This record gives sequence, structure tokens and C-alpha cells, in this order.
Amino acid sequence: MVHFGGHWSEWLLAGAIGGLYLCSLLTGIETLATLAGALFWLSLPTLLFGRRVKVDGKRLVLEIGWPVTLFRVEIAPEEIIEVVDLERAEGVLPLRYSKPAIPLTLLWIGVGTLGFIIDPRWSFVWFGWVYWGLMTLLPFLFPKKAKRWCVLTIFALGIIMSGLARWVGVEDYPLYVLVTIVIGFFYLTDFRERTVVIVTETGTYFVSSLNESEIREFMESLKMLVSGGSNVPAP
Repeated sequence: MVHFGGHWSEWLLAGAIGGLYLCSLLTGIETLATLAGALFWLSLPTLLFGRRVKVDGKRLVLEIGWPVTLFRVEIAPEEIIEVVDLERAEGVLPLRYSKPAIPLTLLWIGVGTLGFIIDPRWSFVWFGWVYWGLMTLLPFLFPKKAKRWCVLTIFALGIIMSGLARWVGVEDYPLYVLVTIVIGFFYLTDFRERTVVIVTETGTYFVSSLNESEIREFMESLKMLVSGGSNVPAP
């Protein structure tokens, strides 16, 4: 299914969860961590079950929220400034389209590293924070054609986290290397989303799918929408 991301509510949610956990670690107030956990689990259905991107009449319709639509974005053809296929674009740094990914990555890696040191009993949980913090940024640093660099980064993460785990006294520290090796080889496969960036006058959105044919169909629909509705060059 073709779904979209990049809405301001997603960045705000990820920042709020990370911020609450960070405050909990720094202050020792467990209520903040509980609140962050509740916020995460309540938002999980929305994050996991994205809604299909639709072309309704002469507008592109993007919706967020499941099972109830929380936000709806309608984009007219004349509002589209740029369309970029991140997997095929040459000489384009994808990170320019997602600057919020930088502070979020630093926040989540900071939470994971600090948690690792303060409370190593939950070391695998903190490892997850660091991993997902990196995965927020990696797709915007390395497109699919350079996925080997993503794999090398993941392997490096395993070595660093394993060393940190040993330093804080975690007995099963070699597992971090093994886990990242498995993740890294999985990342080498083609089982990852292909993403198209849509830049408008009001925001930047990411349309993604694991299915190559669905993305092609979406691009064709977008071409018809743009060429029939404005003089913006078709993607």
C-alpha cells in the first residue's frame, strides 16, 4: 500500500516521546517515562497502519490516523513545487528534504546512550532507541543505491554498543554485534520502501511503498494530475 509520512504531527510525536524519556532519565521521575510509553502505544496503530494515498478529483489526498483520520492534507496541482524519487535522483542529498530528522536522531541516540549508562538492566531497550534513532536518519543519508554504507553503519553500531555494554557490565554484550549482523544482511535485500518526496508550498511529504509497481502507479497518477492541473513539470 502506498502511504505517506512527513506530517508535522509525526515529528512532534517522536520528539515528545524522546523528550519525556530524556527528562525521566535526567530527573529520575518515572511518571514521565510512563507517560511517554503510553503515548507511544496509543500512537502505534497510527504509525503502523498508514492510510492509502488517494487522488480525489483534482487533488492529492493524504490522511494520517488509524482507525480514525486525525489529519487530512489536500494538495492541489498548482501547490506542488517539486517531486523527487529518492531512489533514482542523482546528485540530490535526501536529507535536505527532512531536516527534522537530525535533531530527532540526536535526541533518540542521546536517550538510548544515557539509558544504557544509567540503567543497563534494560540495555536491549536502550539499544532499540539508538538503532531507531539512526534509522530515522539513514534513509536520508544513503539512498538505496548506496545501501552498503547503511549496512556498514549498522555493523559499526553493533561494535560500539557491544563495547558500551561491556563497559557498563552487561554480560551478554556480544549479542549486540550478532543482532546488528542479522539486521545488516537483511538490509542488503530489496525489502525496503521506495520513497518519493513531494514538496509543496505548505510542507514536504514522503510517499512510500514496499511494492515497486504501486509506486509506479502512483507516479503515473501524479503525472496525470500535475499535467492536467498546472504547468509544474511532471515527475
